[in-house]
Amino acid sequence: MFTVELYARVRRAVMAEGLSRREAARRFGVHRNTITKMLQYSVPPGYRRRERPISKKLGPYMAWIDKVLADDRLVHAKQRHTAQRIFERLRDEEGFSGGYTIVREYVAQAQLRSREMFIPLSHRPGNAQADFGEADAYIAGRKVRFHYFCMDLPHSDGCFVKAYPAETAEAFCDGHVAAFAFFGGVPQSILYDNTRLAVARIVKGGERLRSQMFAELQSHYLFADRFGRPGKGNDKGKVEGLVGYVRRNFMTPLPVAESFEALNARFLDACTKRRRAILRGQSTPIGERMQADMAAFLPAPPAPYDACHKVATRVSSMALVRYRNNDYSVPMRFGHREVLAKGYVDRVEIVCGGETIAVHARSYGKAEFIYNPLHYLALLEHKSRALDQAAPLDDWRLADCVHRLRRLMEARMGNSGRREFIQVLRLMEDFHQHQVEQAVAEALRLGAISFDAVKMLLLARLENRPARLDLTFYPYLPAATVGATDPRAYLGLVAGASVIAGVSGLERGGAGMTISHEPGSQTIVAPQVLLGNHLKALKLPTFAREYEKVALESAQDRADYPRYLLRLCELERIDRERRNVERRIRLARFTQVKSLDTFDFTAQPSLNKPLVLELARCEWIEKRQNCIALGAKRNGEDPRRARPGARRLPEGVQRRVHDRRGSCA
Repeated sequence: MFTVELYARVRRAVMAEGLSRREAARRFGVHRNTITKMLQYSVPPGYRRRERPISKKLGPYMAWIDKVLADDRLVHAKQRHTAQRIFERLRDEEGFSGGYTIVREYVAQAQLRSREMFIPLSHRPGNAQADFGEADAYIAGRKVRFHYFCMDLPHSDGCFVKAYPAETAEAFCDGHVAAFAFFGGVPQSILYDNTRLAVARIVKGGERLRSQMFAELQSHYLFADRFGRPGKGNDKGKVEGLVGYVRRNFMTPLPVAESFEALNARFLDACTKRRRAILRGQSTPIGERMQADMAAFLPAPPAPYDACHKVATRVSSMALVRYRNNDYSVPMRFGHREVLAKGYVDRVEIVCGGETIAVHARSYGKAEFIYNPLHYLALLEHKSRALDQAAPLDDWRLADCVHRLRRLMEARMGNSGRREFIQVLRLMEDFHQHQVEQAVAEALRLGAISFDAVKMLLLARLENRPARLDLTFYPYLPAATVGATDPRAYLGLVAGASVIAGVSGLERGGAGMTISHEPGSQTIVAPQVLLGNHLKALKLPTFAREYEKVALESAQDRADYPRYLLRLCELERIDRERRNVERRIRLARFTQVKSLDTFDFTAQPSLNKPLVLELARCEWIEKRQNCIALGAKRNGEDPRRARPGARRLPEGVQRRVHDRRGSCA
């Protein structure tokens, strides 16, 4: 290897001093061809090979290797041949006797020659690219895999991102509608990959057949569509880069949000803030360069596109409509009718005859049932025995006062009370649930246990007027004329009550009560003694004990006489039921009495607590199901002691007790 100094001396001697090449070769001791090479290059050029020499051992197998590498382009990237695998196949299948190194070098050169080259592109204003990506996030406390729609403006690098639970046709169209609203116009053309959401099929010649929803969207906004080559993401490299940028910057760390609405609000804010960025190779922010895009946009139509997936179907016998493998309820009156199911991103609407008959939150699960309890109340009113087992009512959260109203109605009126309770629930078809619950609570407070009372109180609250029942709307009720009650009349029921001065006589028409007083005197009402004796003879101890207290309460509430008597009757009935329970417990002669709320189930781990609580509700008695209790008796315990406790069973329900010897009690 000759030095640069020698090159300079030789070149100066020949080119400046006029020395011949022969003399220069003799003077510097080098070959004449070397002198010629030095005159061509100012510095030593180094070793140069025109072509790599063909290996005699590998030469016959080069075509075989080229064919293997060409076939690898058609298979999955992770199942392509490596240089080691090619060498092993050459050795085992073709009888190659050379080494691994020459095979590896040839494979590396062949792969380098086959790598694709690209041309830098320029983008005119007014065009866009769209694609989907996927990522993870915590939505409502649960980790979910979601999809996000991206639209990029290649000229200005403006972007739009929106997240969806799934990559569906309605999400694809809704993303376009939201992006057009965000940008303030419609791009002239949009570039896509060959997604099934837009392309139904690629026919001969590369022509794309559009999907139904995408064709409707394009007809509504009038933008042109362009599609890249199948499997060539670089054809829309701008939006591909945006998908990765959003995942790395907007979604790292994993976003946490209460709902998709909150997550999308965060993405929208991030897209707006990005307009202030100045990217590499640019001198102005994204927001300023977007002005050229917006000037080239098409005008938006007056109304946005209705981004929903439509399916014509039929209502089943259980008032259910199936959409995307999930069942949604509709009102019972539309059973067995043809309907149109419209699936939006966040909801499902059921339409019949141009009328929207049901709206449900969209479910992305499989084989799920989405009920609205109000849809089944009309049928339950006629089939009231199914109230306890109606699946649509299982997850219906009602206030405690509503359940208490049902218990009181069924205790007083049986099956008719259950049907009237369903009528109370049907008020929620026309009013909000919390309004009905407030009316029920007020009715319970007043002791008015009926559908008419709840409805009257509900309407009075909404109309901001006193609750007053208009009997003209209830012709089946007997006519009655009741005068207004003077609260001072109740003081006559209280022993030792003082009489207001100046009242010489007070007569209540229609109530059957007359009380006389002398002004300014203390009066002891003599009929109280007779009243106590009569109540004792009629076995109404609660009447005798509580009528004075209830009289004072009625005077304060300005209640009339029928309501006063109703309160006394309710107290008498409740107290009588309590005494009956205590009497039955005494007759049963239990060794110990303990309620379930104080029982320690942990002391007996083998005891099935849910089963015990279920049996204690006695629903199996109303359903007329059999119940067998097995267990050993204690020393000296007579199984027939349970006979008095069985008296609380309703008529038609039998009870038998067997001991180990087979005797029956």
